[in-house]
Amino acid sequence: MKEKAKINYTVVIFLNFLLVFSISVVCIFLLVQNADANQDNHTEQPIEQRFTDWTVYDFDSIFLYTTHGQAVHGHRFGFMKRPGYCESDLFYFSWSTYKDEVRSYEGEEVTFQMKIKKDDFYLTMPIVDVYQFLPKLNLVAFSNVIADQEFLFYLGRGGNIEVVISTPQRIIEKFDIRNDRFSLNGFELARDRAALMCEEQHTENQMI
Repeated sequence: MKEKAKINYTVVIFLNFLLVFSISVVCIFLLVQNADANQDNHTEQPIEQRFTDWTVYDFDSIFLYTTHGQAVHGHRFGFMKRPGYCESDLFYFSWSTYKDEVRSYEGEEVTFQMKIKKDDFYLTMPIVDVYQFLPKLNLVAFSNVIADQEFLFYLGRGGNIEVVISTPQRIIEKFDIRNDRFSLNGFELARDRAALMCEEQHTENQMI
């Protein structure tokens, strides 16, 4: 049996990054969902660019690039970049559940098992926010961890990534659907575009 790949992750230490993210997470929930569901309306939308199965969003100097779940379209797998930290890719997952009890676990850590082809990876992230998107539907955001470059390399190989919420049991039982698959087609193009947009914004900020 092939030994499971292990990736080390660096917890975000950029306090400004965390502050901006904590303020913006609800906006990201709303804008991403509305951008997908209301393509033709005239409400204000984030700037977005599509690269096969991935989309890059510009949320006023926060550059998010994600793809949607194949089992549940509202599930999101992706990353964020911010001017000043453009070389870093901050994980951003969002997951839906009909169980309100998940709200009591905000701030607690959850471990995800991820598989790319035959390679397994494990990632532990905190629940950074829970948003009631509909009367009986909660969206849960996970973040505050920077992706390791080796893991990003594996993503760039294309195909699909399978993601499972694996532990702890007392939290994962609060999710109706605990696993999903996400396409990696377009990942590298989306990441490159997000990095370029981030660097351009950083340069512009320095000129002000």
